[in-house]
Amino acid sequence: MTPSLRLDGIAAWRGDRLLFEQIDIILAPGEALLVTGPNGAGKSTLLSIIAGLLTPLSGTVTHTGGLALATTDGDALDPRLPLSRALGFWARLDGTPTQVAPAMAAMAIPHLAAVPVRMLSTGQRRRAVLARTLASGAGTWLLDEPANGLDTNGLTALAEAMAHHRANGGIIIAASHQPLGLQDAQQLVLQSPLPSGERVGWGASPDATSRPFHQEPPTPALPPVRRERKAAPQRRKQARLAGSKTPLLLRDITQHYTSGAALLPILFFLLVATLFPFAIGPDGTLLARTGGGALWMAALLAALLPVDRLIEPDRAAGVLDQYAVRGISAELAVASKLLAHWLGFAPPLMIAVLPAAALLKLDATTVARIEAGLLLGTPGLAALGLLTAALTAGLRGASALAGLVMLPLAIPLLIFGAGALGDTGTGALKLLAATSLLLIAITPFAGGAALRAGKN
Repeated sequence: MTPSLRLDGIAAWRGDRLLFEQIDIILAPGEALLVTGPNGAGKSTLLSIIAGLLTPLSGTVTHTGGLALATTDGDALDPRLPLSRALGFWARLDGTPTQVAPAMAAMAIPHLAAVPVRMLSTGQRRRAVLARTLASGAGTWLLDEPANGLDTNGLTALAEAMAHHRANGGIIIAASHQPLGLQDAQQLVLQSPLPSGERVGWGASPDATSRPFHQEPPTPALPPVRRERKAAPQRRKQARLAGSKTPLLLRDITQHYTSGAALLPILFFLLVATLFPFAIGPDGTLLARTGGGALWMAALLAALLPVDRLIEPDRAAGVLDQYAVRGISAELAVASKLLAHWLGFAPPLMIAVLPAAALLKLDATTVARIEAGLLLGTPGLAALGLLTAALTAGLRGASALAGLVMLPLAIPLLIFGAGALGDTGTGALKLLAATSLLLIAITPFAGGAALRAGKN
């Protein structure tokens, strides 16, 4: 698909300041735009709006040919993987797995293919991020300070890659304080933001070295900006995700097991089962009567432990932003993490019930009811964990806040799960299953909305 990009009347503000307004840009295949301006002028904000990560105060963005975003906020590369595999994950999502090696060669880092990402220097990580952009196959590159951290050879490789992309009909929008060698590029110079109510004015450079991106400054159409003004909806023509979504789930499952999010809850569960008899005493009858409820309480608390590892690491590393640029919705990302979390949490927990039941002297009937309850209830616990992680992502003290959010919401699961132990019928189990289904249905949408709200 031939790339194209158009911005119509884009305006944005941050805090109580209007960053820019009435940005009208049209870029055709092979063209480039260099965005400059002082710190805080909104260069990164403009790129995020184009990428679909932020909603503008007003205006629309229309593009074809796909987008690739390279920022300084997070490299979105798994630190535990060798560089070639970390880049290969994104290439598989983009449907361009064969482009990883050429992209690494273009950025002069093929010798780092087997090196874990965590061992890379700042400049090498920057080259890796740019290699991911090259391998994406996207028609439009959005580059935020692409020269940061690069040495002379890196700058040469970047300039050659950009020239090659434009020669093949690609579009580049770069925000930078440094010259990038973008020949015949349009320029946009953003000014320092003004307080609310004052107008920023037209941001085009009066002495642009190439053709101006707009013939005349448009007549301001916005009224004085008010804090309650709502952003106009964006109209986007996004390229359909070319690759398979399977790598998304496989990555989430692998990360769940390798990050400790699967092991810690099980160890905690077994620890509670071991300590409980010391608190109750050696009375086997009393242990058998209370042990089932204790295991359900232990399962609930164990589900709380990995909450801070479910969303926040990917948010901080920029992984969620890269998903969004590729057309993967926040709802799909949360749903994938929900399934991976349940697969990593429920089966080991149900296995751990067997030694825990022996410690508590539970009979076979009680054990069977606990297992049935966990089979129906752990999807709800996993959904609550994901929802809590999405609601608290990026907040200070999120770990402590997660308990205050999740535990009250989990009371119905605890009541129905423990109630099934003494229920001769299946009423409690049916209520437990219904509660889990409701949470599973709500979590992807509520979690996705929470992540978007946190970004904006």
